[in-house]
Amino acid sequence: MTAVRPTSKLLSVFSVAAVVLLIRSVALAEDVDYLKEVKPVLRERCFACHGGLKQEADLRLDTAEFIRQGAAGGNAILNSDDVAASELLR
Repeated sequence: MTAVRPTSKLLSVFSVAAVVLLIRSVALAEDVDYLKEVKPVLRERCFACHGGLKQEADLRLDTAEFIRQGAAGGNAILNSDDVAASELLR
C-alpha cells in the first residue's frame, strides 16, 4: 500500500476548499464569467489530477461539459439547480 505524504494530502484539502469557496461564490453571484473567473482556478488547482492528461477517479474538470457529466458511472458532482447541494461541495 502506498503511503500518502502529509504535504500532498494537505495540498489536496486546500485545493478542494478553494474550489468549494469558488463554487459557493458562483452560486451567490448573478453574472459569473466561467472562462475568466472559474476556469483559471480549476486550471491551477484541479487540472493536474482531473484534466485532459490525467483523470483520477475518472473525473475530468477541464471543460464545463465534463464537469456537468461528473465522474464515470454518471456520478454528477455539480447540481446546476442547487449548487450548494453539489457533491463537489461535500
